[in-house]
Amino acid sequence: MPDNLPVVGHRLVHAALLALVVLVLGGPAGAQSGPAASARATGVSVVVPGGKGGSAATVEAPPRAVASIGSWSYGDGAVGVGSTSTAAGAGAGTGGSASSSATVRSVSLFGGEIRVDAVVAKASARASGSGAAGSLAESSLSGLVVLGEPVEPAANARLSLSDWGYVIVLEQAVVRRDDEQRGFRGFVTGLHVVLTKEHGGLPAGTEVRVGYAEAAASAPRPKPAQEPEPPTSGG
Repeated sequence: MPDNLPVVGHRLVHAALLALVVLVLGGPAGAQSGPAASARATGVSVVVPGGKGGSAATVEAPPRAVASIGSWSYGDGAVGVGSTSTAAGAGAGTGGSASSSATVRSVSLFGGEIRVDAVVAKASARASGSGAAGSLAESSLSGLVVLGEPVEPAANARLSLSDWGYVIVLEQAVVRRDDEQRGFRGFVTGLHVVLTKEHGGLPAGTEVRVGYAEAAASAPRPKPAQEPEPPTSGG
């Protein structure tokens, strides 16, 4: 899992992740003084050029939110799922902690050209004055089939979709901070499909994400104790 923001393909790192790094991991020195945490999860999202599209089961925290829906579809057979559940929780006390998850079952994209039995995206983050850490390791895909071929999932693997697009499997990235504010932010998307040509009734430039989770936490580094000033001698 990378400790920076690698570009593994066209627009792999969400613009939202880059913008929220400043909000949670901290901006200029002095802009943030205490612990902070946030989390977000989305079951399915479809972004179409021109501002159209749709999404299912988006939740944000703090403090805590959950969502669960049955079948959901978009377009004429372009995107369909059997069920979706999401959860997000975050809080800040002496340190920040956050977690999120999205589980999507019975996924069928473009009339079955991409199929998945289950997508599980999970992210966690925690921070204190002594350090910050998190994990995306519990994320998984089961029963992935792309263009009729079974696929063994691997983080940030990019697969060609004939001449009409590509899919990123278990797309993920991490941002860390270790200066005056210690912080960790990570995101994972189970499947990220990008259309480079019109396909399945959706135009070129359409992006489909199935199973998205992100979590972030930060906390200030303890200030060193100041040594007492030596006493001044009297005249």
